[in-house]
Amino acid sequence: MLQLKEFENVEKAIFSLLKDELELRLIMHNLSVKEIIPEDMHQFNEWIILPRGFGKCIITVGDSSEVIELSRENVIVVFVPIGTNHFLEALSELSYLVIKDGFD
Repeated sequence: MLQLKEFENVEKAIFSLLKDELELRLIMHNLSVKEIIPEDMHQFNEWIILPRGFGKCIITVGDSSEVIELSRENVIVVFVPIGTNHFLEALSELSYLVIKDGFD
């Protein structure tokens, strides 16, 4: 299973990651229906932050894959551990953030 957490808003999700005073990199993605972020792997941790709203995507992290429907009540955060293959496919138009604790 994917490591998911829910937060009231994006700000609280981001501040939960700042507790260790890490230098983080923030990336915004806007995808069209059926657009894919190809499988890749990094030597740093990554968090996929899905904002409140409407939309759906498939996220695969390692051997676990889930269809995730955005929530109208909560922000959903998916953790991608260091050195883990991951992949995302938008099943609807989708905007989301990625936070990384390292640089490519």
